[in-house]
Amino acid sequence: SVQNAARQELCEQIYRQALEKIEREVDLTKARALMLADHAWHHGVVGIVASRLVEKFHLPAFVAVLEEHDVKGSARGIPAIDLFEEISKHAALLNKFGGHKAAAGFSLSVANWAEFQDKVQNELKGILTDEDLQPVLHIDSPIPPSDLHLQGFEGVWGLSPFGMGFAKPVFSLQEAVSIREVQGLGKGQEHTKLLLHIGQNVIEAIQWRVPPSEFVEVKKSGRLQLAFTPNKAF
Repeated sequence: SVQNAARQELCEQIYRQALEKIEREVDLTKARALMLADHAWHHGVVGIVASRLVEKFHLPAFVAVLEEHDVKGSARGIPAIDLFEEISKHAALLNKFGGHKAAAGFSLSVANWAEFQDKVQNELKGILTDEDLQPVLHIDSPIPPSDLHLQGFEGVWGLSPFGMGFAKPVFSLQEAVSIREVQGLGKGQEHTKLLLHIGQNVIEAIQWRVPPSEFVEVKKSGRLQLAFTPNKAF
């Protein structure tokens, strides 16, 4: 719908602005959380933006809207911490907060924002190790290429709906595959479609939020280790 398209465009715009802020203001070699706020951002999408930043940088992310008197935002965590517990340690600085291990919402006075940032960063520096900040991909099951067919995944799709606490299963192929073609998707070519040679078949795979430029070296190498969640194309 037009409304969904506008929301997606707004989300993409704020995400790009957040990346620019990170490039200008954040030392990624030292940061243990991304803590960003802006007057122009929108409450309805800051949680999505925070999730995307966690996905890209594998750091806890706090993304907020700067209002006249208050800072209101959303935070997303990484598996190594209980985000709600960490925020609770600084409750004296907050007006309101709530959430769970992986996600939270918060609001506080603008006057407390700098101190809140400092305290969260310092607390997490004492907790998170370099190993904690490495992304981990959990594979539910490796499968041979011969099992890569629609009928083989009917049982998986029958388990839906998936969501928080019941994620889509992730499979890996037991053999490397070769890339036949790399194509850009989306208005800004921000996604990638791959055509893969798997056995005697050509299989289509989509990598969301990774541009085709990221696959140039992979294609040159000729082979790719594949982890994926299966989706039906209707």
